[in-house]
Amino acid sequence: MSFRHLTGRAQLKKAYKLLEEMPLSSAILYYENNKRSLKYIDPVSQLKFYTWYIGALAASGQHIKLLKETDELIPQLLCTEVFPEFHSEEYQWVLFKKAVSLFELSRITESIGIIKQPIKLNPTYMPFRYLLYRCLISQRGVALRSIRTVFISFILVASLIIAAELLSLPVIWPELINPAELGRNIIFCMGALLLGISELMHVGKSLWKVYFLK
Repeated sequence: MSFRHLTGRAQLKKAYKLLEEMPLSSAILYYENNKRSLKYIDPVSQLKFYTWYIGALAASGQHIKLLKETDELIPQLLCTEVFPEFHSEEYQWVLFKKAVSLFELSRITESIGIIKQPIKLNPTYMPFRYLLYRCLISQRGVALRSIRTVFISFILVASLIIAAELLSLPVIWPELINPAELGRNIIFCMGALLLGISELMHVGKSLWKVYFLK
């Protein structure tokens, strides 16, 4: 059954239900084989099928194909000749799916740029802000990576001191065992404290950007 012959509301509803009931891979293939015939049905019905397809691609993990489809659909949503009325909810949803796919493909900076748009349109919808938070959290800068390197160095130094405590000091310098133990604990605590503070600062900065987005 081609979309071209879907003239009545009941037929459109039946076709949409058919897609939802089919196995996802089969439904996607059916849609792709009949996509060209969508131009023969009314714009609002077209939009319903378009958004279903994007959701199906997201569910099946076909993120590259989803990005291609959203790049084609978003300008259409903004074009009054194609969709005379601006469908804000669908527009936000498509942007959200695009941002999720960019995130899954590790294109974090691009994902942040996209997800800010639906947040500005609908600032109270938390999934939008949660995605922005995930993007910001995963975007650890050079400073934080350097601090992690320092922490690993501290761990290595503490490990060397432990090895010395077990192998050399009891025999050669037994009087240094207690100072070595104290030094090892100080080094470990300093590294852990430095890492903990930097991680908390990163989380706090990310939350600030999420909840005070301008």
